[in-house]
Amino acid sequence: MEKFQELREQAKKKLAAADHMLYMTYPVVDEPKLLLTILDNIYESMELALDALLQRERQFKLIPPYHNAFSAKLDVFKRRIAEKYSLNREYAAFLQTLRNLMVAHNESHVEFSKKDTFVICSDRYEIKTVSMGDLKSYLTKAKIFIQDIDKVLNRHEYLFE
Repeated sequence: MEKFQELREQAKKKLAAADHMLYMTYPVVDEPKLLLTILDNIYESMELALDALLQRERQFKLIPPYHNAFSAKLDVFKRRIAEKYSLNREYAAFLQTLRNLMVAHNESHVEFSKKDTFVICSDRYEIKTVSMGDLKSYLTKAKIFIQDIDKVLNRHEYLFE
């Protein structure tokens, strides 16, 4: 199995885990900290799908080498890949939003839960929230993103069988 195929499968597993936690585990456990784990799985699934697409493009030498930093990968996606495969350019903004939430969480010193919402406060008391409704929306967008990436990757799948 090729590297990009492995990355695609990992992305699908992360997305399935996020879906299961959101719709099955969270209603039973009712622990708002679980919302961050779900957010993390959604973000990781999208990043893995992006990595799979970039990996395949590099394998076919369709894009130049790029740094493994998130900003570099996102830039390559926006400038070279989104238009080429008619992918929605809003995916890049959505990925950046998820990334910003994850960075805010990692750098935050103050976090707390309030009902079905997890609140993240920065050092400057900028507040970001993650709610059940937000995650349902994020999960839906992530599913569409991964389906679109999967369609692109399946175009030349026969070459690797």
